[in-house]
Amino acid sequence: MIIRSGVVDHLIDVKTDIGWARDKLPEKAQTHFNDVRRARGATCGLRDSAERATALTYPVSKTLTYDIVIISATNVAEDQLSLGVKEARSIDSSVDVFVLSTGQHPNSYNFSREETLKHINVDHAEFSRLKERLTPRRNGVLSSFFGRLR
Repeated sequence: MIIRSGVVDHLIDVKTDIGWARDKLPEKAQTHFNDVRRARGATCGLRDSAERATALTYPVSKTLTYDIVIISATNVAEDQLSLGVKEARSIDSSVDVFVLSTGQHPNSYNFSREETLKHINVDHAEFSRLKERLTPRRNGVLSSFFGRLR
């Protein structure tokens, strides 16, 4: 969840891979889109710890977006993933899917950590697309926030 200026404006669902929903990615994305539509303009209560007795209340942006970020394209057939991502992306522009790597799964038991990293193919274009999506805009102009992170 991203809260900017006290307003919930972006939800991000990070998944290690898509093995959890090989055939259900478009269905899951549609469900999340329906939830996003209902949540827009409402308020939500969040607790930042188990000790907090009262939830903090935040307004939800009328332009709330929801993204599924998949760390690895492994654990599913390539054509199955491609079709699922394409169908999920076609639901609405406020829902998107990002697949950040191919090659070796980061949770590999076959290699050492160093060897695993050598076998992961990072999709830099997808990272750039995600960065663009998460960068706040002011009057249609990208904020310089991500520029300062380099």
